[in-house]
Amino acid sequence: MAESAHHLGFSVTAFRFIGLAELSGVAGITAGLWWATLGVAAAAGMTALTIGAAVTHRRTGDEPKALVPAFVLGTLAAIVLVLRLRGPEAMAR
Repeated sequence: MAESAHHLGFSVTAFRFIGLAELSGVAGITAGLWWATLGVAAAAGMTALTIGAAVTHRRTGDEPKALVPAFVLGTLAAIVLVLRLRGPEAMAR
């Protein structure tokens, strides 16, 4: 973990904080099934976090395959965000 953190230009503490933010986002999206406002906020945060991850990987010159996890998670978070913002009728379809 320390090697990855330093490669991406983060301290180990900051890298752990990012991991905590990712876990919180997943928990928030899951809790958003019952509390829509939390789900919207969590999905927006996860989308922003994964965009930041993609930008960071590109800036450090990582191979495009390093972007796949961020792209997949970001896309899923964006889908949740759009569906939540469209309302419950969109989620029921």
